[in-house]
Formats: sequence, C-alpha cells, structure tokens
Amino acid sequence: MPPSHETDPIYCEDLAHPGEGCLREFSNKKKAGLCNVCEALGTFDEEDNDAGRVNYARETAKAKRTEAFEARTNQQQKVATSVQSQANPLVAAIPHSDQALDTQSVRVARQASSGSNRNSGQGSGPPVRYITVQCDPKLNGKKTPEFGIRLASHSADTPMGESWNKGWEKKYSRGFELSDCDIRFKGNINIIRNTDSMTLGDFYDTHAQSSQRESYLGKDCDAKNKGKYQMLHLEIYINKELFLDRTVSASELQTQTSSKRRSAGSFAVPALPSKRGRSSVTAIHSTYTHRSSFDTPIEKATLVQLLYACCNVTKDSGEAEIIWPDSKSGKVVTGYLTNNKFAQGKTKAVYKFTPSDGKGSYVAKRHIDIGAGLNIVTIAENHLNLIAELRRLKLGQWFLDAFYQHARNLGASVSEASGLSESDIDISSDDSGAYWMVEPRRSSAVNRYSGTMNHPAARGKMQLTISAFEHFTFEHSDHNVVLADVQATPGMLPNDQGAGQILFDVMMHTPDGKSGVGDHGQEGIDVFLEQHQCQQFCHELQLGPLRIPRLNRTHAARLKSVEPATSADDEDNEEEDKEDELEPDELPGFN
Repeated sequence: MPPSHETDPIYCEDLAHPGEGCLREFSNKKKAGLCNVCEALGTFDEEDNDAGRVNYARETAKAKRTEAFEARTNQQQKVATSVQSQANPLVAAIPHSDQALDTQSVRVARQASSGSNRNSGQGSGPPVRYITVQCDPKLNGKKTPEFGIRLASHSADTPMGESWNKGWEKKYSRGFELSDCDIRFKGNINIIRNTDSMTLGDFYDTHAQSSQRESYLGKDCDAKNKGKYQMLHLEIYINKELFLDRTVSASELQTQTSSKRRSAGSFAVPALPSKRGRSSVTAIHSTYTHRSSFDTPIEKATLVQLLYACCNVTKDSGEAEIIWPDSKSGKVVTGYLTNNKFAQGKTKAVYKFTPSDGKGSYVAKRHIDIGAGLNIVTIAENHLNLIAELRRLKLGQWFLDAFYQHARNLGASVSEASGLSESDIDISSDDSGAYWMVEPRRSSAVNRYSGTMNHPAARGKMQLTISAFEHFTFEHSDHNVVLADVQATPGMLPNDQGAGQILFDVMMHTPDGKSGVGDHGQEGIDVFLEQHQCQQFCHELQLGPLRIPRLNRTHAARLKSVEPATSADDEDNEEEDKEDELEPDELPGFN
C-alpha cells in the first residue's frame, strides 16, 4: 500500500474517502488528492454512459498532461541553460532564444527533479509494482444498474479475483467463484487458459508476452510495459442463477443502491434497505483513550501467587472436568494484581494482572452481581459461578470445533476467523479462597452479535457464521443448549491462526436454567426458537428448521407460532408427531 495522501501527494487517493482512487504514483503530481482521470470520472452520475464518461475523462486528463508537460519542458530548459552557464561563462552573454538546447543536461535535470519522488516513502529498496484493474461486472452478458465499474490499483502479488471480491464480501456472505463467473478482457476477449488463478502480476506478464498482447492490453501495451503505468480492463461475466443459488436471494440482489453519485474507484453494489446510508469504506474502530502524560495515575498493585486449575474436556461429550492440584504439583504464577478495578460490567469486575516476569498482559475477573444485587456475592458464590463460566467457555470451544469440522465435511464456506476466549481459573493460595478468572488482555472494542434475550437477523459473513453456529449448537446439544449474549473482540487467534474475532463471556440457556449467570432456562430457549431466522449458511450446513423439542412443548405453550410457514412436508411431519410420541432416549440427535 502506498504512503498516505497526508504525507505524500504523488499518489492518487480521494481525500474525502481514503483508499478510493486508482492509487497510482505520479512523480510530478504536487497536489494531494485524485489524479486527473479519477477526478473527471467522479464528476459523472451513476446513470451516465460508462464509455462516454471514460472517454471524456481520458481527453480531460490528456489536455491537462499536455499543459503540464509544456510547463515542465520550459522549466527544464531553464535548468539546462543554468547548467551550461556555470560550465561556460561566455554562454551567459548569448540570448536565451539563440542558445542550443543540451539534451544531456535536460535529461540530468529531469532525473534530478523526478528521481527524489520516484521512490518516495519506500526507502532505498525497489519500488512496489502496482497494477490498475478496471472490472466491468455483467449479469448474463449485460450491464445492470445493480453493478458499477470497479477501478482501483493493487500490488502485483494480489491474487486474481481479490480486487473485486473484497468489496463484495463487505455486503454479502461470500464473493464470486470461478464456478459462477467468467473472466474476460474488454470486448468479450477470452483470457489465456489457466491464468485466472494467477496473481495480477503474473496474469499481466503472461498476456503481455503473448503475440496477441495488443488485443489483451490495447495498442499502447508496449509503452505501458516500459513505463510504470500498467492497467487491466476486465469484464466479469456472472451467471446470475448460479450466483443467487450460492449467495443471496433475488429480492436482495435487485435492491438498488441508495446513492446515485459515487466517487471514483467505488464499487456500486446492492445493499439491504436501511434507515441510514452505509459507507463503502470500513470504519476504523479506535480503542485509543487520550490521557495527558502529566496526570496519568500510578496504579498500586499487590504481589500475589496464583495456582492454576486443570480443566480437561471430554472429546465425545464436551463435559469439562476441573481439578485443583496442590501448590507443589500445580502451576503457580507470581504477579501483580492491581488494587483498583480496571473495568466493570453487569456481573463482573475486572482487574489488571501482570506476571512478575513481564511476559504478557492479562486481566483477572471476579463476580460482583449474580442476580441478588451489586456486591452481594459471597466467596463461595463467586467460586461456583466462575467454575460454571469456565465450563461454559470450554463447552463453547467444543461446540465451535465441532461446528468447523462439520462445515469442512460439507464444504461450507463459513468464516474461519473466530475462536473462544482462552481463560483459566486461579486461586490466590491454598487457604484464601480468592478465586479469579484470568485471560489475556485484549482490545476494548466489542462487536455484539446477540443479546441475552435477543437474536437479531444476521447480515455479513461473520454475523451469518455466528447465527449458524448458534443454530448448530442447539442441534448438536440435542436441543439442550442455546448460546446467548454472543460478543467478540478483535485479537490474535491461538495456534498461529492469525487475527480474528475472539468470543468471550458467552452465556447459555438450558432447560434447567443451571448453566450459570444469565441462564433463563426454557424461556431463553423459546425466545431463540421464535427469533432465529435461518439463512444460507444454515442450509449449507444441512440444519433443519427449528422446532420446539417434544418434551419442552409444555413450557412453550405461550408461543403462538415458532416455526416458519408450514409446507406440505411439515404438515405430514406434524401428523406423524401426533401418532408417535417418542421416549427421551429416542429423541432425534445431530449426526
């Protein structure tokens, strides 16, 4: 990625919408903002003719370049004359119009004026190669108002398809695949076989070396190859039926964008109706808290020794078994626990914990409210509820592992970037009874996907994955567990899986209501059955429509209707239910 427009004006980037524009480098560009072509493109409305707007933008940019070139040539002539004057004092007496232009001096002057900007922001290393890609998406061979031109620059090592799929996946559950789209050059020209899986650089070079390179890259492809400006003009032919079967409903695809005007480089894609307009640029969620360096308090802490509990999870059933070793055989960590709270939620207070060896930053949590009121929690109640929470976390990780394994078995394309918070239970000593839930300290930015008694409709790949995970958990637990209050914070996943969303403080609803704080029993299960909306991930994972378990129907008598509109098959199933009442051990499970 080139340097920011705030520090280097030679790159084409929209000041109002950072990241938009062709992002190409112009060594002689002195003013921050868009280049001439992108600036001209941005003056058109969405319904304007694409060919007309591109031609007009090119003519406008050509005129500006000609004007700039003439001005730059005049300046270079002056520089060359000054160089000659210093070499031969007699030249100074000759009128400027009669002096012969030394082309070598002009070349030296040009290199001196442009060389410093060529690698600006990139140190002494080789410049990064960027390729501008213009994609014209088409449905069944025709351009439609639902899709706009995608124009942006990418590094040469970017995989083919990523340039348009990144923008698409921000609004939909997944991007295009080779099975439902065909990549061609402008004018419906076929690409060289087996090049659609290459990087942009390899794709460009392969076609540039072909005898048909002018058909692929245009008549001026030789000039582009020698210079820094390289561009691919592609057409993406999308099979509408295959695409809809894999991704969104027809009604969603036909929704128009709310804005008629877009800036250069934006991707005009359909959006779900909303009360507020949504920006195509991903918002930055800042976790920075400003504080003066002169009034930052010095936190007081107490040196403690924590004895870690051992927690083993049964692979077949997910049952968590917690064992307290003695101080001689168990894991003991010495560190500093702050005297004052670092943060506080509805049920727990959070303190900072720093190991004495300085490796890592952690938080230690304890319960302050389990339903009886704030700070009315005994040591024994705190211990029991922390143990229950640890079991929930371990059980949640067991469900999550099974969920991903099931998705891999079926080839479902769910989001892989999620994991459960890694937590441990500690006790300050063998006698004190001060129990803590210790976990790595992470960002304070929180993404909420569901509430304790609220399960909203999902949108976007991550939220769709979480919704399907909740549905899977209910089925995989034989209708005994509903996940609630699902929230996550950005962080690094374990086992070198990279960055992702870390789920934490997950609550559960169970039939007996005894899984821990926040368990609303059968009422919480009924609310999930009533509010959950199945979507494409649920179907891909072969998760059937949600039903109230037969043994729990007496608890859900208050619900008028939980199931979706019944089909003929559903009516037949209801008749079978009336004729055949199964015993508890005959209830259908999830395989």
